[in-house]
Amino acid sequence: GSDVTQPAVLWKNKSEDATIDCSHKKGELYFQMYWFRQLPGKTMELVVFTTTGSSKHDFGSFSQEKFSATKAKAESGALTVKSLEPADEGLYFCAVGSAQRCRRIKYSNLTVIGEQENAHLFFALRVTAGSDVDQPAMLWRNQGDNATISCKHSKGSSYYQMYWYRQLPGEMMKQIVYTIASSKPDFEAEFKLDEKFSVTKPDAMSGTFTVHKLVPGDQGLYFC
Repeated sequence: GSDVTQPAVLWKNKSEDATIDCSHKKGELYFQMYWFRQLPGKTMELVVFTTTGSSKHDFGSFSQEKFSATKAKAESGALTVKSLEPADEGLYFCAVGSAQRCRRIKYSNLTVIGEQENAHLFFALRVTAGSDVDQPAMLWRNQGDNATISCKHSKGSSYYQMYWYRQLPGEMMKQIVYTIASSKPDFEAEFKLDEKFSVTKPDAMSGTFTVHKLVPGDQGLYFC
């Protein structure tokens, strides 16, 4: 989004370290920062969750020998990928949030100069999710049809918020809508008056996203 800034492309040599900076203009209430990674042909993964003033960042299953993060103040942070290998090449996403909401997301395309070539995959509608979130991997529909993507998770009822993102080929990822169970969905400004999309959120652990009257320009990656 326009409130979050990252480099669009970062070129580094094999064995070097790559540091990606992220900053935003949302104010000090947005003190949380999330770093995601998407390798070619793979689903998106959360690498680390950071908060201002804490040196103990939550890397989950990722090795701190490979990654490090800094979060000195609310409006900026950085992720470092250490000792680069060709397999590290991919998209690296920075998202920021307050205690209530994760609102903005940006990505950097990290290219490692080595022996591995870029992988390109094209689908009608491609869907990606983390290990705790269940979505179809691919969805094929005819032009003019509606496409409904279902999403559910096993994180428990305290994870009642759901965000839907779209990335069209060659473009940055955009958040389309934010939903809470049994509440009115909050579409981003550019989609508020658009009848192209609709959502349902009947309970904390599931929801759906529908793209209406498909045209070729709707082909892309959809992320819950």
